[in-house]
Amino acid sequence: MPKKTVDILPATQDILSSMGEQIKLARLRRDLSAELVAERAGISRASLWKVESGNPAVAIGIYAAVLHALGNMDKDLVLAKGICERIGIEGSKLTHKPAGKDNLVVEKPMKDHNDAVAMVMDALQDEKAGVISDINEKTESLKIIDFINMCESRHNDMLCELGDMIKKDIDNIRLITIAGPSSSGKTTFSNRLRVALLNRGIKPIRISIDNYYLERGLAPLDDDGKPDLEHIEALDIDLFNEQMFALINGEEVTLPIFNFQTGKREWGKTVQIDEKCPILIEGIHALNDDLTPSIPSHQKYKIYIAPQAQLHLDDHNPISITDIRLLRRMVRDKKFRNSKAEETLSMWPSVRRGEFRWIYDNQEGVNYVFNSELT
Repeated sequence: MPKKTVDILPATQDILSSMGEQIKLARLRRDLSAELVAERAGISRASLWKVESGNPAVAIGIYAAVLHALGNMDKDLVLAKGICERIGIEGSKLTHKPAGKDNLVVEKPMKDHNDAVAMVMDALQDEKAGVISDINEKTESLKIIDFINMCESRHNDMLCELGDMIKKDIDNIRLITIAGPSSSGKTTFSNRLRVALLNRGIKPIRISIDNYYLERGLAPLDDDGKPDLEHIEALDIDLFNEQMFALINGEEVTLPIFNFQTGKREWGKTVQIDEKCPILIEGIHALNDDLTPSIPSHQKYKIYIAPQAQLHLDDHNPISITDIRLLRRMVRDKKFRNSKAEETLSMWPSVRRGEFRWIYDNQEGVNYVFNSELT
């Protein structure tokens, strides 16, 4: 298939290039890596590079997602450009008092339009927008249980919305697929979604893709010569596809159970479902159509899940969602897979490569995006 090209006027390309440059400068000023911004925006690093290059073929929604990932820059940029156009640039200076510093007045000359927009945007940034101190204030002014319930309520609202959307098309949906980066809460979310569907008279069966791993000695190797458990070929694709197709057609199937402590497959219960019972699957490859080629696309309902927080320790140090997921994975691996923290850390580079290779590029066209961040 030929690559998509977009013909635009030179003046329009100049605007896009300028916008891409401003986005890149904003990311660098905030000391944010391309990897972190791409993860926050839910896109690949290649897509972020196109945004920062002002590529006209990139969908406007991706530009908006990147701007929002930089800390609500999507809203601030419009305001900042408007201020600069009103005050003019030549000979202008920006004078403002930083929040919380009444005795300090900052005055800087504006060199050009791009520099002026960047300066105004920095001045517009709210110190308490999405920082840890804001959460601390809430926990001090509210009872901690109330704060937790408020966070859970937001998740419940999204689950209700999702449940209603699935119910409307339940006559067509046979396979509900859930995927996201490692330790994004896929298993917990799957359980809660199952309950939400049960409340709507839908009785799904939940199946974990993790139970379809090949024995460890059969997994493909990564560039370092270690087993690449994130690779789709680490799964028994033929068995998985065969069993999903059989279940949808009303046949009995004996499901596998992968024992992570021994690295071997065991066998579990035998199940059979009717045509009104959707299959709920979760795993990093759930959105990949190569896993279920025999299932028509209109029978799949795809859900992407990931924590998408905009939290900072202070004005200069954002919290890495990747690091939070790593900590969650270390706890999970020890508790449920009998793996030491050192083993999880040694596997993490392979996990990250797998996320960019297998997840982010397959999220296009999903039916629903679920934010699993709780604050």
